[in-house]
Amino acid sequence: MRMKQNLQKLTSKWQQRLRLQDWDIHVQFAHLLEMSQPDRVGEIATNPEHREAFIKILYPTEWPQGYQGLNVENILIHELLHIYTNAFAREDRNDAEEVAINMITFALAKGIR
Repeated sequence: MRMKQNLQKLTSKWQQRLRLQDWDIHVQFAHLLEMSQPDRVGEIATNPEHREAFIKILYPTEWPQGYQGLNVENILIHELLHIYTNAFAREDRNDAEEVAINMITFALAKGIR
């Protein structure tokens, strides 16, 4: 229960910092089988017309090897930033976008804590 409460606090904090207060953001922890792809630790689905976002974050105990250096806050920030980049959604999304979002995520998380 405490993990879920902490996730809600982090969501409120970053929703405000990223100026997404006009979005209805639903965030929850999920098991690996609930993720759309097995190699993801976070994912987001957005509905810009209704300003809604649905974020799933994989339970940290289920993170694949190589993700242990991250934390829930970084993953949440990363997924929230997709609200902005999804406005430019296209079929040919590439790794450069993910790298850019990762760099922005780490800069934000490091600079504000």
